[in-house]
Amino acid sequence: MSGMVLVQLSSTMVNLCTALYQQTKIKDVSSALQYAMLLPFHTAQIYFYCWTADNITQQGEAISLAAYSSHWTGAGSPFQKALSIVMARAHKPLLVTAGHLYPINRAAFVALMKASYSYYTLLRQLDTK
Repeated sequence: MSGMVLVQLSSTMVNLCTALYQQTKIKDVSSALQYAMLLPFHTAQIYFYCWTADNITQQGEAISLAAYSSHWTGAGSPFQKALSIVMARAHKPLLVTAGHLYPINRAAFVALMKASYSYYTLLRQLDTK
């Protein structure tokens, strides 16, 4: 799944960049409006991936606190041992990665939007030369 997320995010970022570029090149208002209506969908697609992955990471961080907050003091020894294993495992954060290269979170969303805009400005500068 990690590789598929990398391909999905990369292709959506390229689609966002090219849709923005095409929107600026089209002189027809109705066609430009069609490209303008695509931009929020590409942005939302990237955002939902990043928001969901960030939510998974936050929920994973809350597991240790929830386990510690349970009524473990009155429980038996097997339960306390199992709970300590859960708490020890919860110290390693749950991260959704794209291609095992970088973690997907809200900061990654901002980075992807910045990269997409940077590619757009590069296309614009290459077009003016």
